[in-house]
Amino acid sequence: MKSYPTTEWAVTAPSQLGFDIEKLDLARQWMAEKSASRPYRFLVLRDGQIALEVNIGMEPDRQVPIASAAKSVYSNLLGIIIQERKLNFYPHQRGVHLLHDILQPTSLKNLL
Repeated sequence: MKSYPTTEWAVTAPSQLGFDIEKLDLARQWMAEKSASRPYRFLVLRDGQIALEVNIGMEPDRQVPIASAAKSVYSNLLGIIIQERKLNFYPHQRGVHLLHDILQPTSLKNLL
C-alpha cells in the first residue's frame, strides 16, 4: 500500500513497515551525536508512509533551503518514477539533460 500525501502523510508504526526498531534507534542516536547542537531533521519513509520523523531544534513545518542536496532528492524521485513506469524513457537516450526538461509537461505531484 502506498499513501502519498494530499494534505497529510500517513504515519505507520515502523515495525508494521518492516523496520527494525533497534536500528532506527541507533540511527536516531547517530544523528544526535553528529549534529552536536545544530538543529536537524530526518524522515524515514517506506511505501509512502512515515515510519519515523525527527525534528530537533526546529518546527516540523519550517521550510529550510536544501541547496545542492536537491540533486540527490530529484535523482531519487526520478528513479522511483521510472521504476514505477510513470515515465517511460531514459534522458540520455533522447538528449535530455535537465530534470526540468523531463518534467516540464507535468509536475512531480502529478507523477507521484
